[in-house]
Order: sequence, then C-alpha cells, then structure tokens
Amino acid sequence: MKKKLIIIGSIIGALLVIGGIVTTIILLNNKDDDKPKKKDNDSKYTLLKSGNYSYGFVSSYKEYTKLMEDEKITKEDDYEAFSKSDFKNQKYLFVIVDIDSCSETIEKDRVEKDQAGIYNVYLDVSYGCGVCPLIKKVLAYKVDDINDKTSVKVYTKEVSRTTCDPNVAWKPIIYVYPEKDMDLTIKLGNKKALLYTYPKYNDGWKIHVSKDGNIYDYNTKRNYYGLYWEGIDNYQLDMSEGFVVKGSETIKFLEDKLAILGLNDYEINEFIIYWIDKLENNAYNFISFRDSKDMMSLLISEQPDTLIRVMMDYKPLDKKIKVK
Repeated sequence: MKKKLIIIGSIIGALLVIGGIVTTIILLNNKDDDKPKKKDNDSKYTLLKSGNYSYGFVSSYKEYTKLMEDEKITKEDDYEAFSKSDFKNQKYLFVIVDIDSCSETIEKDRVEKDQAGIYNVYLDVSYGCGVCPLIKKVLAYKVDDINDKTSVKVYTKEVSRTTCDPNVAWKPIIYVYPEKDMDLTIKLGNKKALLYTYPKYNDGWKIHVSKDGNIYDYNTKRNYYGLYWEGIDNYQLDMSEGFVVKGSETIKFLEDKLAILGLNDYEINEFIIYWIDKLENNAYNFISFRDSKDMMSLLISEQPDTLIRVMMDYKPLDKKIKVK
C-alpha cells in the first residue's frame, strides 16, 4: 500500500507542512521610505581565515588554466581572463576569495611583500544590502621570485557599511501529517539565509511524526506541533499582478484564499492570528502569492504524495491602486 505523507509549509513569514502537502507562505513588508543608510567605518585590517580564500603562484598559461579549473571558476564568477602572452617572462600571484556580489564590494586591493618573503594582500571592502549566492573573486598580482616556502596572507578592512532592513520570511512553520507514524529528516536548502530556528536546526531536523501531526525531535527530545524557521528573502516585490485588499476586509480575503491554496482551518486560524494586526490596520494592502522553492528548498527523506508551497508578499498602501 502506498504510504501517504502530506507536508504543508506556509511562509507568510510562516511555513506550514501538512500531511503530504507543503505550503509555504512568505510575507515581506517592503516600504519605499525604508531607504538604506550608509555609515563610515574606520576599522583596521584583520586577518582573513585561510578557509575563506585560496591562492596560487603561476608562471605559465598552462598553470593558469589548471588553477582556474582546480578552483572551479565559472562564468558566474568575477575574474579577468589571461592569455598566453600575459605570462611571457612574468609570474603572478592569484588570490581567490568568496564574496556575496549583492552585498560585498572590494573597493581597493593591494599586495605587499614583507622581509620574511610573505605576500600580504590587503582588501578594502564595503558592505551593502542583499543576499546572493557566493561567487569567487579572482585577484591577480605581478610578483618576482617565488619558491615552495612562499606564502600568502589576506587581510580585510571594512571601509563602509549600509544599514539594511532586509526582506524576511517571517514566522515560517512546518506541519507534517503522515498516514502512519514514521521517522523523517527535513532539511532546508538555503542554510545561510536562516536567522532563527526552533527547535534548533542542526543540518536538518531528525524527527518522528505521528498521524495526529505531533512532531518529536530526536535532538532536543521534545514534542512540537510544527518546525519553525525564519530567514532572509531578497525577492524584489512584483506588483504587476496580485490583489488590492482593504485592510478591514483582510480576514475574509485570507480565509478564502488560504483555503483555496490548501491550508486547513487550524493553519488558517494560526496564520490570521499572527498577521491580522499587520494587515488589518492598513488602508489597503497589495497581496500576491508565489512559489517559495527558489527562496528555500525543502529536502525531505520521504517523498510526500502532495507538496504545496505558497509564498505571500504584501505591501501596505495608503490608497487603492489597480493591478492585474
């Protein structure tokens, strides 16, 4: 007999998991007047841990192509392509650092060789808003004599930082409803975006779930009705289509639409209880729904029969607007 597992994740800031169905509803509150503010930072250079960068001394085009291949440099990364002629009677030090291209910018860099023969690389970094997948930044410096004992140290200094009000997936909760009691492992695909988890997320939740939806976490040895997480979501709000809802009509709207999306009465009730004060007091709200898989993928040890993922975005409005 086919096992039935329904997981529902809702992120409106909430993720819900229901027996075989995963519904994810994420609510983002983006205000145009919440503009990032920059502040200067007179920090000193600090040594970057060796695990955050790599390097190689190169004296030929063949060594260069091998280094790029070994470092798995792709077209998505930030680098300047070299040709065979660049290596004529010239040696280079290549330093590869991982950066978030949305929030980290190397404003200035230089290399200095000290009396001990160590190449010290100094990076002036500015920090902004946004979260993107890490890319590799390849820095190249012309060097003189090198040998097997030559080493490299990388130092960074924060030269500016933008104070950010990030988009957040608030109050995600995962409910699980299996057809029979079972052990499960549930993992979140974008661990770096996580802000808070409950119970504590340790490279996945190893749980026992009952037919009534009770979740027993093997790590904490406690029972839960859902798995909670909260994370950064830098989705740019698309207002080309959606719903414009009067604040006073929010409850009826959510009751209708969340039911259509697959949530049961309990989940709809909890959803509305948490969000009603943030929506009902606004003159109007722009509300839209989308799939949350691009923001936070779910890896589940048992393939659910039904998986529903819904993300809800909203923006308070002073007056009614027309949208598709």
